[in-house]
Amino acid sequence: MQTRLSNGSLPKFYQGHENTTIIFVEMTGYTQNATSLMATLQEQQQLTGSIPLRIRVIQPVRIKLGKLKLMEVKFMVRCGVSVDSLAANNVISVRSSNCKFRFRL
Repeated sequence: MQTRLSNGSLPKFYQGHENTTIIFVEMTGYTQNATSLMATLQEQQQLTGSIPLRIRVIQPVRIKLGKLKLMEVKFMVRCGVSVDSLAANNVISVRSSNCKFRFRL
């Protein structure tokens, strides 16, 4: 079953060399049949102890080398992630993840 839970967008930012940047993305969305979706997710959590999610990101990136700005490249990221819960106001732990990266000029 594939249902889009939410959408979000990454803010513009600069990441310097040898730097780690943490970005918090506000996710918003809705679903037509939330009761059925929640029941399916709870059943999955009881059976396996985790909830599988797919994350897809298409993000344009421009690389800057000194004063030289290179052309924009679109990075496409697809991740399969398993989390322990989706409870509101709860810390969500990632149990496992597997990501693939591609880019298009």
